[in-house]
Amino acid sequence: MVVSVRVGAAEWARIVVLLSDGTAVTVWSFAGPGRPDLRAVDALARWQLAARRRHGTIVVRDPCEELRELLDFSGLGQVLGQTEGGEDSGVEEGMEPGDPIL
Repeated sequence: MVVSVRVGAAEWARIVVLLSDGTAVTVWSFAGPGRPDLRAVDALARWQLAARRRHGTIVVRDPCEELRELLDFSGLGQVLGQTEGGEDSGVEEGMEPGDPIL
């Protein structure tokens, strides 16, 4: 299922919702008026939390330059499936018990 962009809104990225086995269940356009700001990053972080509570995840695909920079700045680029270059990392990082924090 693909959700379309409203007239007059700039598309910032595509959001893919994945089940725990990696199956994509929906894709929608993430858009808004003008350039994305930290409210957009906050919305993505909340959606990711909601998806993870249900044993899924969201992935940001094809983010615009401004959104990619905000995700990198906030440290959420890798959490939402993006690396600094905007490429899909395909890797989820985790910590092992006893790993030093620094």
